[in-house]
Amino acid sequence: MGVEAFRELETRAEGIIARFHRTLSAYDVHKEAKAGLEVSIETSKKELEDLKNLIILQDKSIELCKEAVEYYTGKAKGRVTQLIKGGLVAIFYDRQLDFKIEIGNRGASKTARFLMSEGSAPFRDVYSHGAGFTSVVAMLLRIHFIMEMGYPRYLILDEAMTRISDIYVDGFFEFLNKVIKSLGFEVLFITHDPRFVEYGDAIYSFIRPGIIKKVSTLEAVRIINRKSEENPPDSFVEGE
Repeated sequence: MGVEAFRELETRAEGIIARFHRTLSAYDVHKEAKAGLEVSIETSKKELEDLKNLIILQDKSIELCKEAVEYYTGKAKGRVTQLIKGGLVAIFYDRQLDFKIEIGNRGASKTARFLMSEGSAPFRDVYSHGAGFTSVVAMLLRIHFIMEMGYPRYLILDEAMTRISDIYVDGFFEFLNKVIKSLGFEVLFITHDPRFVEYGDAIYSFIRPGIIKKVSTLEAVRIINRKSEENPPDSFVEGE
């Protein structure tokens, strides 16, 4: 074989090798694209499943709200009224408070208004009387609803009573303890208010994400006061 023929073969071989490498590179790109597409498809499937679960949860929430409206506009009206009126009188002992539920209609649906009065004043919506009263009524509604619906008797109160005046704090916790002990409830009370820590059976402080420490009453007050100095809370609304 002559030198020219050999060089021609060598050139053809280099061309074949170059085409092979280009083909291999194209295959790798296609493989990566395919893998990326598969990941994208799996992500989309998960997002679709999450969306379906959210829709199911929303449907359940709507049904629960409908049940609640039917419940409070039906046979439970008297029992709920009695519980809330008793709670308001026990906690706000020096106020002449009254409570009632007013049933109405909005189109084809029933509505329930929660009304309160003080002394000889006319009945008004509970929320218009202030955050302290509203918080107590909301808590009692939750307790009663949990009992009647047969849900586990756990109650989470997250910054629920920060607007209640100092003179009613003892009365509130005395009433709450009687209710939860008689009905078998467990309560998780989350607060940044140092007035409340002494009423807990056990006190835990959130140190940082993932770190929760059991502390004494005195230590809890110190932690809350230190955090309050760093981030001052809103002032309390007196008289509620």
